[in-house]
Amino acid sequence: MQKIKYILPILALLLTLVSCETNSYAEKRQKEQKLWNTYKEANNLILSTDSLQLFGGEGVSPFTGNDTIYQPLPCPWPENLYFQTYRGAYIRLIEDDVTKRRAREADLVVLRFISYDLDGNLQVDNHDHTIYREGFPFVYTPGSEDVDVGIAFFDAIGCIHHDTQFELIIDSKLGPYEQLEAVVTLRVVVDETSINNQ
Repeated sequence: MQKIKYILPILALLLTLVSCETNSYAEKRQKEQKLWNTYKEANNLILSTDSLQLFGGEGVSPFTGNDTIYQPLPCPWPENLYFQTYRGAYIRLIEDDVTKRRAREADLVVLRFISYDLDGNLQVDNHDHTIYREGFPFVYTPGSEDVDVGIAFFDAIGCIHHDTQFELIIDSKLGPYEQLEAVVTLRVVVDETSINNQ
């Protein structure tokens, strides 16, 4: 009888451990990629890498071969149009004034945003950075891979100006540490961007 008293809790513990769902990082990434592909298709997303067509600037026309000055696409961009940065973040401008200050290395950037997962659920872990709080400050360092900030934020700041409002879709590999650990793609809506000298 004494043995049964000890064996039953051990068996219960073993059954609990066996029945627990364990997901490897690879399985989580596959789930994340599947959700992203479904989201792209359901929202008919157009992902462009043509920075001249979207942000304007000087370049060579593919049609004439001559130097051309491209005008930026007026804001707000269509809801399904995003620019893909060279590292894979996706940005859509809502409001951007090209006459305002662009970020330079070592500038202090403060973003006020709200983030959602691709199912539209508010990410409460990011409540400290919402428009209702003090914001998310960081020092702009082009090309940085700082996981405390997230690669996507550095890439996005290189595309915008002071007071820009924008959306950002961030793969977990490009997000801050918490997002990287959770293996979830986020849609971040930035309502206020502040770019200042330090």
